[in-house]
Amino acid sequence: MTYGEPLSETDSINILKSALNYGVNFIDTADGYAHGRSEEIIGKAIKGERQSVILATKVGSIIGKEPNDSGLSRFHIMRSIEN
Repeated sequence: MTYGEPLSETDSINILKSALNYGVNFIDTADGYAHGRSEEIIGKAIKGERQSVILATKVGSIIGKEPNDSGLSRFHIMRSIEN
């Protein structure tokens, strides 16, 4: 949840890679964590390891000020998947 805020990208990736090395294979995140930065950083950290990781994410959080920037509409869900 704090990958990218307040943790730096480098520290976040180091933590995630260490966890993977110790056998952690389940990562939970959400599009609202650190305004989407958490998901971006996790993506960088698991690059090349994706087949070994169970990745769960959630949508619905407020990620902006526009009408489709929150909730569970099809539009918001699909945009969150693409992002």
